[in-house]
Amino acid sequence: MDDVGSAVPGLILALLLAARPAAAEEPPEAADAPAATDPVASFALELDEAKALWFRGEADLAYEKLRQLYLRARAGEPVPLPLAGECAIYLGEIEIERGSVDGAEEVWRWLLQRDPAYPISPYHHPFEVIGKFEVVRKQVVDALPPPAPLVLERYPAWGYVPFGVPQFQQGRPVRGAVYLGGQALFAGASIGLFVNMILANPDPGYFPGEHPLGWAAADATERLIDRKYRLQWPATFGFYGLWVVSVLDGQATFRRSPSEPGAQAPMTLPVGIAGRW
Repeated sequence: MDDVGSAVPGLILALLLAARPAAAEEPPEAADAPAATDPVASFALELDEAKALWFRGEADLAYEKLRQLYLRARAGEPVPLPLAGECAIYLGEIEIERGSVDGAEEVWRWLLQRDPAYPISPYHHPFEVIGKFEVVRKQVVDALPPPAPLVLERYPAWGYVPFGVPQFQQGRPVRGAVYLGGQALFAGASIGLFVNMILANPDPGYFPGEHPLGWAAADATERLIDRKYRLQWPATFGFYGLWVVSVLDGQATFRRSPSEPGAQAPMTLPVGIAGRW
């Protein structure tokens, strides 16, 4: 009797544990949930599906899918222009197939207003579609505002000054120093030789007796001519040649440099200096 009384509490405990409801299964971890789809990849995938439907001859299904994609792009979904443009071109092609030229022109006009130079492949679309697309392109381009007139800033007066002044003014001191040193050397040589030639060719009777430079009378004339044509004239031409090169170099740099931050250079001169110093 004592054994039965002692077994009753254990039996009651076992019955209570068996009657307890099973614990609910834990929800799957968030990591097991499918990752969000990239909208651009999704758009490209749906575009390929729509094109496949069109190629299989299922024009109605392709039209509905392309129309949805077009409305998504037009509503501002961040779709790259190549994808949006391909969608618009195929949608316009189907619009023409359905007899709605106006619908095709509306779709293409939206595309060409975003990029008037957007290309259409002559290998993937019929000539009729390409012709109508180009007509819409011309209409869009003709409706664009005329470009602002090109205003060329005049080359400043300091650009014609010798001795490397154009390069120093343009912030290129190395080139400026090269032009300065070269022109100064040639100018000094030219002027010095010119003075020397005046001394070597005095008026008759001005320096009686010996020649002022100690030259022999027999070869004085030959030496004077030789000094003039082989030394003084080349030095003079070297000075003026470097001067011209400096001016042209300054003009080329001036035309390549935008007049305002972010502006494009209006033109480049046809004459330039080869190489960079």
